[in-house]
Amino acid sequence: SAVLAIDGFIVYDIQDEEGRTDLERPFPFRKTMDPALYASFFPPLTGKQCVVYKCVANQTEKEFTDWMDNATDEFGHNAFNLVGAATSKVINSGINLPQASVITKRNGRAFGCVCIPERHTSKGN
Repeated sequence: SAVLAIDGFIVYDIQDEEGRTDLERPFPFRKTMDPALYASFFPPLTGKQCVVYKCVANQTEKEFTDWMDNATDEFGHNAFNLVGAATSKVINSGINLPQASVITKRNGRAFGCVCIPERHTSKGN
């Protein structure tokens, strides 16, 4: 990919989004590799950086802080896209996006967040 005209990579944090539908899964969910670890494979091979997506909905403040510090210190990432809960139908025990944003801003990390307009349109907010 060093010869392709790309700016970088996006690595998603794949989560089981139960609660978004009443339909049964056609196959069981299989947990994937940590996105910070997976994203660490790209820069040495391509010379390009990654934006790492991270779902914060089911992590405590300490768990998220530890993950973020590890993603930055061990894997060298500094650009993140934070993702909240898949649905408001399920109660999440973790931190919310504003809390995760404060943690992420430390140490000069850049971040964005996901907003899915059709979810907010249906809620009227």
